[in-house]
Parts: sequence; C-alpha cells; structure tokens
Amino acid sequence: MKNCTLLFTIIALMFTCNISYAQNSILEGKIVDENNKPLPGAVIRLSKQNQLVQEIRADADGLYYSKLLDEGSYHVDIYADGRYLQAKKLFIGTTSGNKKYYIIKVSQDKVVIDKVDEDPAPKVKLSKIRDSDPRRDVILEHE
Repeated sequence: MKNCTLLFTIIALMFTCNISYAQNSILEGKIVDENNKPLPGAVIRLSKQNQLVQEIRADADGLYYSKLLDEGSYHVDIYADGRYLQAKKLFIGTTSGNKKYYIIKVSQDKVVIDKVDEDPAPKVKLSKIRDSDPRRDVILEHE
C-alpha cells in the first residue's frame, strides 16, 4: 500500500512539473495602427483549437502582455477602433534565453504581426517621461 501511494505521488509530481514547464511563453509587445500610433484599449484574443485561451487589453500606450502560455500555434483576433480583424496563425515558442516581442500593426483590413528582439516598453515609457518633463522646452533649445 505504501509503495502504491509513493508511486502515485511521484506520478502526480511528474505530471505537475510537465504542466508548469510547458507554460513558459508570453506574448508581449505593442499594438499600433498603420501610422505607428498606439491603439489604447485594443483587445487581443488568443485562441487555440477554436477555444479562447486569453483576452489581453492594451494599455494607454498600446503595450500588452499575456499570462503564461503553452508553446504552440494560436489564432490572434484583434478588436480595435470598433473593428474586428483576424490575423494569421502565430506560433509562440518558449522564452528560453532569446526573448521575442511582437509588434501588432492594424490597418484598415488586415493585421500584421512582426517579431522583434527589442522590448518596446522602455522606449515608450522613456518617451512619456521626456514629454512630461517641464524642462523639455529648455532642453530642446540647447540641442
């Protein structure tokens, strides 16, 4: 009986470890329009095998990030500016070492998703800080 309980515990732990290991991918980046202006409040819906997995809402700067995802192919649907658009399938790989970011560009009738190496968030936040600095006009005069 003890051996059976121990075996069950080991199997349960192995199963739990596999699940947590599989969910190590994140979809994050920036969503913009055709003029590269952020789309605040845009909704990004991720589905897999016709089942909704996550719904992500972009912040005021168009930045977004998902919760942990399984590695695999996802359908990406975008709701922005009163429009619903479907993107092609997107494969989201593991984030081991080389983290990737996704720039989602929404035009009138299509969505393009580009994978980039640089995180767009620091640049966006730094730009906001610069723009809100009251000394900005003085700094620009001396440049």
